[in-house]
Amino acid sequence: MGSIRTRRRLYLCLYPAHFAGKNRSARSWCQLKSQIFLVIIGLMNPSTIHVLLIEDSPGDVHLIKTLLAQANPARSSPSVIHLSHTEQLKNANRLLVKIPCDLILLDLSLPDAQGLNSFLELNQCQPTIPVVILSGHADLEMAIQAVQLGAQDYLAKDDLTANLLVKTIHHTIERHRLLVEISQ
Repeated sequence: MGSIRTRRRLYLCLYPAHFAGKNRSARSWCQLKSQIFLVIIGLMNPSTIHVLLIEDSPGDVHLIKTLLAQANPARSSPSVIHLSHTEQLKNANRLLVKIPCDLILLDLSLPDAQGLNSFLELNQCQPTIPVVILSGHADLEMAIQAVQLGAQDYLAKDDLTANLLVKTIHHTIERHRLLVEISQ
């Protein structure tokens, strides 16, 4: 996203918009260059996305961490994804008070909550944070029901790839941001 091509496009897009007239001073040109530089720096410095994984299986936690590590931030993700983890739903609510969170990845088989009831309980306590459900079962009916109840997405663990996981995280956060913006 912060490539030379992107910077060149940005420069070409901003230049005509600000300097269409003939009488522009050198000072306004310098001000514009500094604004362009700040925008480019913003494109080059990735933002941080805070994700909370609620998962009790050490193997699945390792899978998610490995997939996120495999995603090349320079190519597939304009952001750095910071992953926090807890094994129980009750701990998640306490943890969410202490840490920032942009998205929750939720397993449906937890020691203290099972099935869609775990999503409903979490969504009741944390309605402003988008939730993506991770499941060991590719159950289409449950996936549809989860989305109808308010989950942003439903991913089967067996089908996960690094690109799919990162793309889902980004799309979910952006979709949630747009829904919040529209509702206001």
